[in-house]
Amino acid sequence: MAQDIKLGLSLAPAPSSADTLDYSELGDILDDCFLAYELGYKSVWFQEHHATLYHQCPGPLMLLSYLARSCPDLDLGTACLILPWHNPVRLAGELTTLAGLTRGDLLIGLGRGTSRDEYYSIGVDMSESRERFDEVLDILRLGLSGKPFTYEGKFHSYPREVTIHPNPQGRRIHLYGAVGSVPTAQMMAKRCIPPLFTSAFPNRVLGEMLGSWKDHMISAGNSVDVDFTVQGQMLVADTDDEAYALGREYFPLFFRMLAHHYGVEKAANINTKGYEDFERVFETYRRWGNVPGAIDQYLERQFVGSPESVSRRIQDLVDLGFNSFGFTPHVYGVPKDLRRLSMTRFAREIAPNFSASFRPRSQSQPAASKTTARRNTSEVVHSA
Repeated sequence: MAQDIKLGLSLAPAPSSADTLDYSELGDILDDCFLAYELGYKSVWFQEHHATLYHQCPGPLMLLSYLARSCPDLDLGTACLILPWHNPVRLAGELTTLAGLTRGDLLIGLGRGTSRDEYYSIGVDMSESRERFDEVLDILRLGLSGKPFTYEGKFHSYPREVTIHPNPQGRRIHLYGAVGSVPTAQMMAKRCIPPLFTSAFPNRVLGEMLGSWKDHMISAGNSVDVDFTVQGQMLVADTDDEAYALGREYFPLFFRMLAHHYGVEKAANINTKGYEDFERVFETYRRWGNVPGAIDQYLERQFVGSPESVSRRIQDLVDLGFNSFGFTPHVYGVPKDLRRLSMTRFAREIAPNFSASFRPRSQSQPAASKTTARRNTSEVVHSA
């Protein structure tokens, strides 16, 4: 087989229903990770969100460090860490520590965040997000170089030399920047950082963003030999009609939760510096959550359908130039049995068409045994 596309999962704890207990969902999402490892997925990516039901994942690196012990060969990713919320030296140290705990690569997607409520809960001025993103990125890169550095910035200054330990030299820590428009793709190229995409856009727009990033990198004399990753929703069923029926049942609920999280209904537009264009995006979210039939547009851009249709969707994106995927089997409201069925069917019926190296892993200790041990420990802690 000529192609060997990287196939991973993008996950975050999200309730299956309004009465789902937080710790129950956290345990279930870790079970998903163990299943993904056994099935043969290449990577697992976690999101970062704070003080919200939308995705309960305030510490993605904590979850990834747990997986590093239980699933040592997984590549571990974030989609994304929100840089304006982080101290750069502390973040660099946490990343180099995680890199020493795993045999896999670190795939660290970075973004600047879109939720006003999260910025409020963190205590950071959202209007400063772009400046903070650039400054933390600069310092993070200096830290991950493994060399002593100084830095003078608006928000962070290090007039005396700082060196990050554990020293990251030789560790595979790859940084990516979240891209949602052609201008954003150009900004990431200016920062010389590979792009990370979502499949919510039409193929034409994805192609324009990817092409613009490449053109700007090449014109600056920089290499474009990187992984181009796109992430999107996964739902596999016997037929397209069955998959779409399930999507129409569950995904509008997700977009209503998303609208609540981002405060979409609270204002007619975004009045925050640097976010002026987001009203158009939020209007799409409103439509997908509330207008009957509108969700089909979203489903067409995801990995939803029969194995044959999902395979065609992946191949279309491979033909555009993508060589790495992060599939999301779970969002708010999707039952765990449904997401695990999609994960399993994808691994057995679709993945072998795109990855010669995709195969089940053999483990000396089954994931179920690890999960049982973890839950027994948790029960002791909570009863103490």
